[in-house]
Amino acid sequence: MDTNTPRWRAGRRLAAGVGALALGVTGALVGAGAAQAAGTSVSGVELDWAVNAESGGGAFFGGCNFLSAGAAGNAGSSRLWTEADGFYKTQDGDVTIEKPNAAGDYAQPTWATKCQDKDGKAVTTAATSTSGNRVELKNGAGTVDTAAGTADITWDGSFTVVYYGGLTYWTVSDPELKVAADGTATLTGTASGWGADMNDTSKWTALTPTTITLANLKGVTVDADGFTVTPEYLGVSVDTGSGTAQSTSGATWGSFPQSFVDFQQLTGQSSYWYSSGGSTDARKVAAPLSVAWDVPAAPALDPKVTVSKTTLSASGETEVTVKGTGFDPSAAIASRPPLAGKPAGVYVAFGKFAEDWKPSGGAASSTRPTADVKWAVSAADIDTIGGPSKGAIELSADGSFTTTFTVSKDAADEAATAKGLTDGRYGIYTYPGGGAAQPGYETFTALTFVGDGDVPVDVTVPETGGENPGEPGDPGEFSWTVLGSGAVDLGTATAGTDVFTATGALRQVKVTDTRTDAPAWTLSGSVTDFRSSDGAASFGGKYLGWKPAVGANTVGAVAGTEVAPGVNDGLAASRTLASAAVGHPKGEVTVDAGLTLQIPLDTAAGDYAGTLTLTAVG
Repeated sequence: MDTNTPRWRAGRRLAAGVGALALGVTGALVGAGAAQAAGTSVSGVELDWAVNAESGGGAFFGGCNFLSAGAAGNAGSSRLWTEADGFYKTQDGDVTIEKPNAAGDYAQPTWATKCQDKDGKAVTTAATSTSGNRVELKNGAGTVDTAAGTADITWDGSFTVVYYGGLTYWTVSDPELKVAADGTATLTGTASGWGADMNDTSKWTALTPTTITLANLKGVTVDADGFTVTPEYLGVSVDTGSGTAQSTSGATWGSFPQSFVDFQQLTGQSSYWYSSGGSTDARKVAAPLSVAWDVPAAPALDPKVTVSKTTLSASGETEVTVKGTGFDPSAAIASRPPLAGKPAGVYVAFGKFAEDWKPSGGAASSTRPTADVKWAVSAADIDTIGGPSKGAIELSADGSFTTTFTVSKDAADEAATAKGLTDGRYGIYTYPGGGAAQPGYETFTALTFVGDGDVPVDVTVPETGGENPGEPGDPGEFSWTVLGSGAVDLGTATAGTDVFTATGALRQVKVTDTRTDAPAWTLSGSVTDFRSSDGAASFGGKYLGWKPAVGANTVGAVAGTEVAPGVNDGLAASRTLASAAVGHPKGEVTVDAGLTLQIPLDTAAGDYAGTLTLTAVG
C-alpha cells in the first residue's frame, strides 16, 4: 500500500461565546501510475517498399524495369545499361535492393537475376509478372510519439528507378516520413535524374533536383514497432497536362501523387505512374510500404509531490515548501525554445486552476492562471531559461526538486480573475515545461484556505490560550484548548471484506469553565467531504465516526453519544463531543474521541484530506 504518511490538521478559532477548531483529515489508499514518454528519439528505422509491381515487371523493350541502390551515373544518352557500366548496384550505404526467392526469403539479386521472378523465370509483360524487387532503407532516425500518434523519420541514401532496361531512369534521395495525429502520412524525397523521350531518343537532359511526394498514406497507427500501409492510389485522380490522359475506369484506376506524376512528365515515364488504359495498368498500383522502428518502453513514472502545509490562513501570506520526486527528466522533451529537443523539465505552480486544467487533455492555458510558478530544469539549463530570478530551480538527475512558495489566497484569486476564471481549485500543480506532452508530470495537491481566525495547518497549538473571557464584567471565564501539537494520524487504510478501515484518535481538548453563573455549554464537531490530493476523487464525511470520552472531569461534563461511521450521516452532520448542563460546578475536563473511518472498497486509491471543525458554544 501507499506508505506516504497521512495526516490530520489542527487549528483553533474563538469568538465571543463561540469557539471553533478546524482540523484537516487525511488518509492513504493504494495508488500507482505510469506514463509513456512523448516524442521518443529513435534510430535504426527500416523502410521496405517495392514501389509498385511495374517497377519489377517485364518491359516491352530492354528486358525489364528494376530498382538499383544509390544514385546512378550519367549514361550520356537514352540507352540500355550494361553490366560493364557499373551503374547497377544492390548495396549502397544504408540502401539495399532485394527480391524474393522460391523459399519466400528476400536476397540481393545479381545483374543476371534482376529480371527474374521468384521462381527464376524471366519476367514478361503480363499483368501479373514481376520480379518483386524492393528497396530497403536502414538506419533512419527521428522521433516517434506513440501517445500523440505522430512520427518524423528521415533516411540518408538514394535508390534509382530504372525503366526499359535503362532507357529512362531517375533517383530518389534522402526520403522523409511524416505521420500526423489523424493517421495521415506523407513520404517525400528529392527526385533527380535525366529527361528522356521515347519519341526522341536524342533527348537527354539533366533534371533539377526536386522534392516530390512519393506516397500519401491513411490509417497509419503509430505504435511501438512501426506499421505497414498501402499508399493511396486507387481512385486518385491526377492532372496529366499534355501527357497521356488518365483512364478512370476499371478496378485498378488511380495515380501516384500529383507532384510525383509532374516530375515523371520530365523523365518520360509519366503514364507509367497512373492508369492510362494500357494492359499493364494493374501493375502500376502502389505497393504496400512498411516502416519498422523500436520505441523503447518508457520508464514507469511515479511522481510524488509533498507540500509542507496544505491548510492555510485565508488572510496574509504563508511560506510553504514543495518537494517533488519521480519526475524522470528523460520522460518529457521540449518542443519549443529555449529547450527544444532537450529535457523539458517541469513547471511547479501555485494557483487557482479550473477543474479541467491538464495540458494532456487539451485544456487551454487560460485554465491555469498561476499566482507563482517555478520551472524545474537540469542544472545545465538553469541559465538557459533565465536563472533563479526568472523562477528557474534545479530538477536533479534522479527526478527530484525542492522549492518554496509564498502562498497568498488573494494572489491566487487575482490571477484567476484576470483570466476570467470564477470557479477553481487552489493548489500546487505540476506539468511539463517547454511545450512537452507528458501526462505523467501532471499532478495536483489541494490547498485549503480557512478564515475567520482559523489557525492554519500544522501549527503548534499552545497548552494555554483559546480563552474567551465573555462579556466585560462577567466573573470567571470559559476557555478551551487542544493539548499537544502536530498532526493526528489516521494511518493507511486496511482492506476488510467490504470496507477499508482506518483509525486514529482526536487530540485531547481541555475545557475550563469558572463562570459563576454556570451556563450550559456544548462542544460539537462535523467534517467536510474527503478529497484526494490530486482532486480527482472524493468520499463523504459521513464515513467518519467517533466515540467521545471525558476524563479529569471536575466540571460535570458528559461525553457525547458514539457516532458510527457511515450511519445516519456519520460526522457529516454536527455531533456533540461533550457538554455540561446549566448549574454545573466550576472546573475543567479533558475531552477526547477515538476516530474510525470506514469507506467502500471501490474508493479510488490516493491520499485524502477533509476538514473537521470543532465548535464550542456556551
